Amino acid sequence: MAERLVKGVHLKNVAEFVRKKRGAAGLKELLEGYNAKKPKGARLDFSKIDEREMYSYDAYLDLLKMADKVVGRGDLSRIEEMGSHTVQHLGHLSYLARAPNIHDFIEGAAKNWRSVYSFGELEYVKEGTRKVVLRYHDFPQERAKCMYFKGSIEGMLALCRLKGTVTETACNTKGKEYCEYTIEWV
Repeated sequence: MAERLVKGVHLKNVAEFVRKKRGAAGLKELLEGYNAKKPKGARLDFSKIDEREMYSYDAYLDLLKMADKVVGRGDLSRIEEMGSHTVQHLGHLSYLARAPNIHDFIEGAAKNWRSVYSFGELEYVKEGTRKVVLRYHDFPQERAKCMYFKGSIEGMLALCRLKGTVTETACNTKGKEYCEYTIEWV
């Protein structure tokens, strides 16, 4: 299997989230904690991450979990907030956020999937004008990813100025074929 990759903007946004929550000391703690577990050639330097380049998705998951330890309790409870933050601060991907209609936003995300991830697929099922289902296929069985996805969907709702709920209705960490989220709004 080819290495799974994600756009650097996601790594940068994790660092930015930690910086906003804990300042320079939190950012230093994040980098030291992450790099302490990595061989020399796999260590991160946030100043050298290019938002447009692709990076290891597994390293990204490790970074999310370390960030959760730095800004939270290390129980994955802050990763959902990081997902929301990332979607609302997409950097060079901000063109996705310009559509005030959530259906357009999701269609744009699905259409541009390969510009962000080198693997997986986003399936979009429109179940009405105020309900959609998103299915994420072929992702690692990792709970941090699930929390991030839920938060990113909540960020989509916020960008579209909608009040609603995001419910995880299936998960590959619980034996399902894919991760699924049902989104409903008023």
